[in-house]
Amino acid sequence: MKVQSCLMIRCVAVNTINIQELLLKLKKYIHIYFPRATINLEINEFYWKYPECNEIIYNLLNDHFITVTEFTQHLSLSWHHKKTNEEEDAIWSQNCNPEETFLMPEVEWVHVYTWKTDEEESITN
Repeated sequence: MKVQSCLMIRCVAVNTINIQELLLKLKKYIHIYFPRATINLEINEFYWKYPECNEIIYNLLNDHFITVTEFTQHLSLSWHHKKTNEEEDAIWSQNCNPEETFLMPEVEWVHVYTWKTDEEESITN
């Protein structure tokens, strides 16, 4: 059984956001700092809590064990970090930091998180 690390980027954004543009900006950021990593769109659906928003989740293929801290350090935003055992996360909110923008002004909230999983378990589930 091989341990692998997953890094997810969960955004809540106004549903008029151009998803392709956001993905391109994320890819550009990732390519600059993590050239061998790739990102995939996992979910883009209405956010139950705010009907005018979408929940957008990206999965960073993370064979090189990029940590949340490494991922967020180049984004000049006010992140709230937390780390426990094998899990790490960082949250940014435009409500708390109105002068800041995460790649596009339509993004209102971002949660970047990682955990370690058993590759064998992932395949069987």
